[in-house]
Amino acid sequence: QNDQSGKPVLSELRFQQLLASHDIDELYENLRRALMKIKRTANILSLADGVLHWAQEQHDKNQYDERPDRRFQFTWAKAYFSEVLTYSN
Repeated sequence: QNDQSGKPVLSELRFQQLLASHDIDELYENLRRALMKIKRTANILSLADGVLHWAQEQHDKNQYDERPDRRFQFTWAKAYFSEVLTYSN
């Protein structure tokens, strides 16, 4: 959260771009930008797990988990918006 504006440091648009990454290079570039925005403060294990989860989904596109709540985009969106909701307006 930005102390001055109260808005998320990582904008919703930038977060959506991260989730919409089409290949591993685009994902890494979007992650790099996101990490710079949040001053490199991230849980490294969670980040690595997310990258592996994303790669597995990209590799096995025909094997998506039938439960959307177990997919990469859902889990990261849930974490992002859960955090955003804690900010005071």
